[in-house]
Amino acid sequence: MGPGGGRGMTRQQDAAADPAASVWVSASAGTGKTHVLTNRVLRLLLAGALPERILCLTYTKAAAAEMANRIQDRLAAWAVEPEERLFAALRQLTGNPPGPALMVRARRLFALVLDAPGGLRIQTIHAFCQSLLGRFPVEVGLPPGFIALDDRAAALLLAEATGEVLLAPDDGLRRAVGQLSALASDTMFDDLVQAFVGGRMRLPEDLGPASLPRYLGDLARLLGCAPAAEGGRTAIVAAFADARTAAPGPLRRAAAALAAGSPTDRKAAEVLLACCDDFDYTAYAGVFLKADGEPRQNPITKKLAAVHADVAAWMATEAAALQALEIAAARAETHLVSRALLVLGAAILERYHRAKAARRAIDYDDMVLKARDLLTGGTAAAWVLYKLDGGLDHLLIDEAQDTSPAQWQLVSALTDEFFALEGQGGRHRTVFAVGDLKQSIYSFQGAAPEVFGRERRRVGTAAATAGKVFRPVELDLSFRSAPMVLRLVDAVFAQKLARDGVVEGGALEHKAYREAAAGRIELWPVETGETVEEAEAWAPAQTASRGRSAQAVLAERIARRIAALLAAGDVLPARGRRLRPGDIMVLVRRRTAFVDALTRACKALGVPVAGSDRMMLADQLGVRDLIAMGRFALLPDDDLTLAAVLKGPFVGLAEEALFDLAHPRPERQSLWRALVERAASRPDFAAAQAALAAVLARADYVTPFAFFARLLDEGGGRRRLIGRLGAEAIEPVEEFLSHALRHEAEAIPSLEAFLHAVETGGTELKRDLDRGRDEVRILTVHASKGLEAPVVILPDTTTLPSRLETLLWSGAGLPVWPVAGAGIVPEVAAIRDRMCEEALREYRRLLYVALTRAEDRLVVCGWAGGRRAGQPYEDGSWYDLIAAAFPADAVEEEVAPGIAIRACEDPPGPAVAERGHQAAAAASPLALPDWAGRAAPVELRPSDPLSPSRQADADLGVASPIALGGAARFLRGRLVHRLLELLPDLAPERRAGAAARFLALRADDLAAEERAALAAETLGVLDDPAFSAVFAPGSRPEVPIAAVIGRESVVGQIDRLAVLPDRVLIVDFKTDRPSPQDWRAVAPGYIRQLALYRAAVGQLFPGRSIEAALLWTETPHLMPVPADALDASLAGLTGAQAAIDGPGPAS
Repeated sequence: MGPGGGRGMTRQQDAAADPAASVWVSASAGTGKTHVLTNRVLRLLLAGALPERILCLTYTKAAAAEMANRIQDRLAAWAVEPEERLFAALRQLTGNPPGPALMVRARRLFALVLDAPGGLRIQTIHAFCQSLLGRFPVEVGLPPGFIALDDRAAALLLAEATGEVLLAPDDGLRRAVGQLSALASDTMFDDLVQAFVGGRMRLPEDLGPASLPRYLGDLARLLGCAPAAEGGRTAIVAAFADARTAAPGPLRRAAAALAAGSPTDRKAAEVLLACCDDFDYTAYAGVFLKADGEPRQNPITKKLAAVHADVAAWMATEAAALQALEIAAARAETHLVSRALLVLGAAILERYHRAKAARRAIDYDDMVLKARDLLTGGTAAAWVLYKLDGGLDHLLIDEAQDTSPAQWQLVSALTDEFFALEGQGGRHRTVFAVGDLKQSIYSFQGAAPEVFGRERRRVGTAAATAGKVFRPVELDLSFRSAPMVLRLVDAVFAQKLARDGVVEGGALEHKAYREAAAGRIELWPVETGETVEEAEAWAPAQTASRGRSAQAVLAERIARRIAALLAAGDVLPARGRRLRPGDIMVLVRRRTAFVDALTRACKALGVPVAGSDRMMLADQLGVRDLIAMGRFALLPDDDLTLAAVLKGPFVGLAEEALFDLAHPRPERQSLWRALVERAASRPDFAAAQAALAAVLARADYVTPFAFFARLLDEGGGRRRLIGRLGAEAIEPVEEFLSHALRHEAEAIPSLEAFLHAVETGGTELKRDLDRGRDEVRILTVHASKGLEAPVVILPDTTTLPSRLETLLWSGAGLPVWPVAGAGIVPEVAAIRDRMCEEALREYRRLLYVALTRAEDRLVVCGWAGGRRAGQPYEDGSWYDLIAAAFPADAVEEEVAPGIAIRACEDPPGPAVAERGHQAAAAASPLALPDWAGRAAPVELRPSDPLSPSRQADADLGVASPIALGGAARFLRGRLVHRLLELLPDLAPERRAGAAARFLALRADDLAAEERAALAAETLGVLDDPAFSAVFAPGSRPEVPIAAVIGRESVVGQIDRLAVLPDRVLIVDFKTDRPSPQDWRAVAPGYIRQLALYRAAVGQLFPGRSIEAALLWTETPHLMPVPADALDASLAGLTGAQAAIDGPGPAS
């Protein structure tokens, strides 16, 4: 690392960070993209750009935070570094020796950024859109002060809108729902609606009542149907059947001819003859067509065709007609249901938009679409761009390959304005974008990788037209991966199939910055699982040998390999230390049962593992235990729920005890009633009944958050839960409580409504596994974007993406539901083929991302998933592509009996190897020092300091519940104390008015007579000459004090402290009624309080007489407490505490 932070830049990085040019960077994985972004911002600031005129758009909040932190750290370092280090840092950054002016500016940049309006703007594109709409809400039709819905709130609102539409009394909607539900199960119907709503960003414009007719017309033209056509497959088949039965002559002639033929011909004859009277389309079509809809090659045997040529010709013509009819029927059916989906979707979206408007809210999609419309449409766009132009000079775009078309339209509106006004007023303006086509993997969020290249050409043309420098830059020097890993990546994507959709132009050739780094790649054989022995008929389930699945076996094998690597103390030479669990990352394509199997296998071997990066909140065991308790509180007679609660961590009843409780019950008696009746018979039943009765007692009177918080906090509930499920239960439970708080803020608190929202809301918990925890990480490849690890394991490699799409989208953004048989429609087949090709291209880009997460070691394995007999992996799968590119000189290593892997390894260079040897030596076990075997000395001070006022309050006893005063008594004392603190500093003639005003403001709930009495009591104290020393000039009110007395620490606050020439006076105000007349009648706690204050003040004023007194405000009178009484009280207190603490260390 160079001075000031950051390594030196390569020539390509330096060109990319040049603030004089607009730059478009294609950055391969690990080439220092964030480093270049950071350096470009720094160089823009050094070149004179104002912080508030720079806008950097990132893809994630984490990326924005990381970049902002890097810049702030560099600027903070520049502000205080010695001259020579700052000089070196700036020279390294800019490539030239800095002059005095640049040095001064560098030191001032930290303060300049802090003082800039809005600071340095490094935001996600959604955050930018939200801030833009916040500035111009009226121009885009939003109410000022609108709110942004998070994903959860938007999903709930959308679900409500969907439910309302399905129940709407509208004939058109009912017909659409009927047409869809006739071909879709309940689950498929929900999936279909979700797929449509989730993909609404693909629509070319907002779908609603006004635009629906245009959408319906476009859909009809796409599928070659009449827009108003109502009949689907049923109507077309019925018309065909009517035509054939109306003129059965050809069928009878063909049946007569076929009856003399082979058994197949005679069977066909029977079908044709039966259809003359009762037409069965399925049976009839089966005579002429194969299962895939293609005509049969010989619907009539050749011998019979030679005799009956006319019948053979008719049958060939009929087969062609049926094939055309099948296509027409599939086309009509697809049009019918797709049109119904558009009608239903338009109604749902319209209801959803109305619901958002009623709440003055927008969702994330609205942010982008409305911001785009704000900058591209209408007369307001020019005004908005004019206002923005005054505050934006430099635009930087991170992860540009994952920017959606709508987001690009927004960016284009900004950059077009840049170059349209370039050169006016002497302003220098630039555009910088960095991305990598090879890493575009977010198509499900709207990313369109082909737009990346198109935008590069557009910006280049605009810059050239404006006469400004535009520079495309390629970054291919990897600072992350070892040469061995990079050679495998290059070999994989040298294959023609692998390159498609990943590599443009020439060959992919990565360069390694760590040329001497050790590297290792492994290819394991595909795991096929254990052979399942066939169980005998009617054998008990417990005795049947089931075998283990390939996923389970592979998970155990990976866990054993990880445990062995950690136990062997393998060294990472590049890092100069031994391998740790946090150095290992397992990447999967999908969150399947394999993730859970691997997590269990690692835990069984004692390997620290973080588990999955995402989880469904309602599926987590700790959350399910909380939900079960909530469900019991709502319905105690639900036996199954109560049984789960009794066995759960909050009650912990044993299995045998639950059986003893449930089994002997009378018929129809609930489990709860049995527990109540038998509570006195057994201690465990009594404890369970008491705990659950307390839960029921508060269920109807507290909010959901309070209900579950008390369940966790009281009686050790949280401790029990963690003890049963482990520390990984904490995060889901805390998120569950956060949901409870949000529920209370958004709706009327209701336990039933909250539990319903959690169980049906599909809330997903996203976990940040890159937080420095030393655990094996199991992530999807998508979640690993931007991360890296010394060891990466790829187990999910053998299958291709599924071709079964719930919903297809045409290139023009029209939804098409491919019902069964729709694949024979050419237009539908073309859409499906295009989407499958796009999915396969992204699948291969995902492989690139997965491979390039590895720094030093890469392990490729998989479980059987092939469809071809004898091949456990699919053609074109990750495993297939990697196996074909794996080095021919790889050696075989036997890692287990009968299991050999292929491996290839680069030894480390001399310097790296030496670092590894030093790390291994440093990690050797060391002898414990002598002090480790000795008992630790006793702490001299208690953990909690003594508080004199609490010591005083402890002896006052418990007030009678029928005593008058209550809270008012304490209010009265606080008011008198406050007046005695404030009034002495005022002139005597102003005190009465000030007291009245204070009490009117702070005690307006007291009667006027009570306020007057309080004022009189206080003024009586202040006006009494006997107290002149207490309130003399220089005395101080409410003096905080802290000291150590013997072995005790003391903290407190003295009501009044007067430092006089010959003595120090401590006074504590008391408002008790009636007040005692002799110090011997004072509560011991008050005496101890004064004793502690006196001992503490005595340390500050050694040699002076310290006097302590109580000032009773009721009479009023000052009561000095003798010194011997204070000494005795202090001795008793410290002696008792010493007895509790035990003897101190020997002197």
